[in-house]
Amino acid sequence: MLKVAIALALMAPMASAAVATTVRVARNDTPYSQEQILEGVRVFRAACQPLGGSQWDDLQSVEIDAMVEYAPHRLAKGWKYTIFVRAKVPDRPSAIPGARPDIGVIAGQTLHYALGGGRAPGFFSTKRASNYLCGIQGYDTSSDVFVPVPALGVLR
Repeated sequence: MLKVAIALALMAPMASAAVATTVRVARNDTPYSQEQILEGVRVFRAACQPLGGSQWDDLQSVEIDAMVEYAPHRLAKGWKYTIFVRAKVPDRPSAIPGARPDIGVIAGQTLHYALGGGRAPGFFSTKRASNYLCGIQGYDTSSDVFVPVPALGVLR
């Protein structure tokens, strides 16, 4: 298991009022290098807006697990490996809305995303708050939503 603290590689300059986002690769069971994992997360951030941009510094922490793929719906996309991103929203966010009537409470939630390359590169968003914060249309669904991102082909 690879445990590496990553600070500046994934973060834009932070405003003084922002929560200090801690980013770390908690697990890497893939042939991906740390640089490949970080590149995949950078591509994800560009595709997941506004969370990956103006709201990223509001996150309390981000943990990344890179693992061998096992789920049929991701294997069907041609993914051999998946980068799982867990992003923790603080209890009192400033840039991220704390709650919405159509979603409920966002503050304190852990957001989940699965990134992969293969035949159909992109990411899966796994809950309403995760969908909403990535600007996904129809974010009010509780089921996994796939967002094609050709640039995630870097994760082949």
